[in-house]
Amino acid sequence: PLMRYDGYFILCDLVNIPNLHRDAKAAASGFLKWVLYGLPSKAVATRRSIQVAMTVFGIACMIYQVTVSIGIATLLTLAVPIVGPVIALFVSGLPVVRLIHKWCTYLAKSKELEKVRVRAICVASGLAVAILVVLFAIPISGHVQSLGIVHRKEEKSVRASVSGFLVSAKTDNVEAVVENQMLYKLQNLELEVQLSEVQSLVQQLNIQLQSQLNVPGKQSEQILLQLENAKRQLEYFQSQMSQLELSAQNSGEFIPPSDRPKKGKFVRQGESLGSICRGPWIVHMMLTADQWSSIESFRDKPVGITLVGYAQTRLTGRIVSGDIAGTKKIEEAALTHIGGGNIAVS
Repeated sequence: PLMRYDGYFILCDLVNIPNLHRDAKAAASGFLKWVLYGLPSKAVATRRSIQVAMTVFGIACMIYQVTVSIGIATLLTLAVPIVGPVIALFVSGLPVVRLIHKWCTYLAKSKELEKVRVRAICVASGLAVAILVVLFAIPISGHVQSLGIVHRKEEKSVRASVSGFLVSAKTDNVEAVVENQMLYKLQNLELEVQLSEVQSLVQQLNIQLQSQLNVPGKQSEQILLQLENAKRQLEYFQSQMSQLELSAQNSGEFIPPSDRPKKGKFVRQGESLGSICRGPWIVHMMLTADQWSSIESFRDKPVGITLVGYAQTRLTGRIVSGDIAGTKKIEEAALTHIGGGNIAVS
C-alpha cells in the first residue's frame, strides 16, 4: 500500500479515505515544515490519532519511494555494466534533480516562507551540507565474501622421515615448544634388525682385517672394501634410526593434526604429524577486481574479519598487501589461438 498498487486501493476502501496518498503526503509535508521551518501544520483529519497515522503513513511512502528508486538504479548498474549506469542516472537522477529544483524554487519564491525565509534557507543549507558529508566524507563500511586460507605467518610441517610405529607423542593440543624438543618417537623393528646385522658385519670384517694385516695380498684389499661399504651402510641405518625421533626444528607453537595419532599407530614415511607455527595470523584471499576496489582504500587501516563457522566472533586485522594474480587482458596474442599453430587444450 505504500505505492499505488492493489494493496493501496484495498487500504483506501478499508479506512474510507479515497485520496489516501495525497492526504498522507500533505500531512507528512506539513509536519516536516513545522519541524524544519516552524510553520503551523495544517490538519487533514479531525481526530489527532488519525492525523498522526496519516503523517506516519506519508513519511513511510516517501522513504519507500526513495528506497525503490535507489534499488532499481543499483540493479541496473550491476546487471548492465556500461548502459546500466546511464539508465540508472535517468531513472533516479532526473527525479532527484527535479526535487532539488522544486525545493530551491520553494525556498526562494514561496509566500508561505516570507516570515521565516532566512531560517528556511539556513536549515536547507545545513541539510545539504549534512547530506554531502554523509555521502562523501564519512566512510561507509562494506564487506566482501570470498574463499581464502587462514594460516600463521611461519608454518613448518612435522613429517615422518622414516616409517614406524608410534610409541610416544605430545599430549597437549597447542603448546609452546623450543628448538630440538622431542615431539614424537617411532619404532621400526625391521630397521633395528638391519642395523644390528650391519653392526655385526662391521665387527666381523674388522676382526678379519686385523687377522689379514700381516698377510699381504688381494684378500685384505677385498676385506677393506667390504668394510668401507659396511660402514657406509651402518651410517645410513644409524641416520634412519635417529630420524625415528621427531624433534622441533625451531621454536613456536606446536599444533597436532585434527586426527591425532595414537600410540601403536603405523606412521608412513612423509605423513604429516602436525606443524610448528610462529608469527601473526595471515588470511590469503582471492578477490575480483570489483571486490578489491571496494576495500583497497582500507589498506593499512583496521578491518573486521568474520570466518565461516565462527560468525559470532569478529576479528580485527589490516590489509598488508594486494597483488594482481590474473587479468582478462592478454598481452601476447601468441599465448592464445589467435597466434596460430597447435596449442594444448585441456
